[in-house]
Amino acid sequence: MIGHFLKINELSSAQVNNMYKLMCSHFDGVSPHKFKSDLDAKTGALLIEDKGKLVGFSTMLYRQEHTSAFIYSGDTIMDPSVWNSSAMARCWIKSVLNLHTDNTSLYWLLISSGIRTYRFLPTFWQRFYPHPEQESPFLKDKSAALALELFGRKYDPNTGLVVFDNPQVLRTHLRDVPARLARDPFVRFFETVNPKHYLGDELVCLTQISIDNLTPAGHRMVFGRSPLFTHQS
Repeated sequence: MIGHFLKINELSSAQVNNMYKLMCSHFDGVSPHKFKSDLDAKTGALLIEDKGKLVGFSTMLYRQEHTSAFIYSGDTIMDPSVWNSSAMARCWIKSVLNLHTDNTSLYWLLISSGIRTYRFLPTFWQRFYPHPEQESPFLKDKSAALALELFGRKYDPNTGLVVFDNPQVLRTHLRDVPARLARDPFVRFFETVNPKHYLGDELVCLTQISIDNLTPAGHRMVFGRSPLFTHQS
């Protein structure tokens, strides 16, 4: 597998169509108009291909602020056939580091209606919000400010959830939690704070992308030598 990061205006019609098809195969409620309008609002997209076939992608919005920057992950999907691959995580972080070239603080904002997305956080990052055991008023306040900026009335600061008028909902066979994760504390926490995730409610999450915030798996993701990623511009 190999990953390519492309700016939105560099994506071909065929690539966009393949992204839409892959999204529809995993989510219900995906309209072509909404998918395209959401895509056009992003900075770029990471495409993961296996022998020339699209097996995953993640759209990204990168924005500089006064003293920091943030990356927002939009539509993100990996085909179940390649869930055991680290290609998405490894190529994603390389894409982010190529976008962010100065020394200001960088934060990752993501919204999650699925446990697999949320578990990226404890796998690769030590400190993040929301966390079942850590209190982080700074990350909480910053995530709320960013969510209000991006989602407006759709975001409820009391619950930390974004509820879209016409949500994209994971297909039934992708919602089940694997037996090996049933007692995972992060799985239980996610299901507690986002009890209607199966309806498409999105939990707002935030972490700082920095070397000292990486877990051991995160260090391997960032520093491990990999021929997977190519940056196209």
